[in-house]
Amino acid sequence: MVFVSRVAILALVVVWAVSSGIAIAQDYPIKPIRFVIGPAPDVLARLVGQKLTGVWGQQIVVDQRPGAGGIIAAEIVAKAPPDGYTWLLSTGAYPTLVGLYPKCRRNWSRSWRCRM
Repeated sequence: MVFVSRVAILALVVVWAVSSGIAIAQDYPIKPIRFVIGPAPDVLARLVGQKLTGVWGQQIVVDQRPGAGGIIAAEIVAKAPPDGYTWLLSTGAYPTLVGLYPKCRRNWSRSWRCRM
């Protein structure tokens, strides 16, 4: 029984890998990607951006906006077109911003979802 479930899980992983490979084969990215950084060190974003630039052949622009506990960076990403070319790297403090900034225009704990 355990062997059958392992085989089923392995089959699902293989199907997922093959289907994601087909999705990656599309022409992405065709323009530079904007990597917006909130109140986090930008070293990680620069290292990831450098590696992705080498792999994709497309420039990764690192834009650090550390003010207001990450609200500025998050607003930039939230207002960007949902085309997958604007990314956010920040700390996980967005659920606490609701209590710290009661007049904030967005409830971050409810409004984040993947838009790709």
